[in-house]
Amino acid sequence: AGKQPIPAETVAIRDAGVRNGIIFGLGGVRRNVLKIKPPLIISQQECDEVLDKFRQSVTQVLRK
Repeated sequence: AGKQPIPAETVAIRDAGVRNGIIFGLGGVRRNVLKIKPPLIISQQECDEVLDKFRQSVTQVLRK
């Protein structure tokens, strides 16, 4: 709703990502930034898969 950092939810999204098969890094002063660093040789299909899993992870956490 606002522009306030949500570090607890960021960590929860990262943890949901691990359960969904993807790994995110955390960054930022408040640890509220998700880092997605795919390899340079990633295919379009793999990108789509990562984005689908990212969407699932965010939805699982923020829907609650």
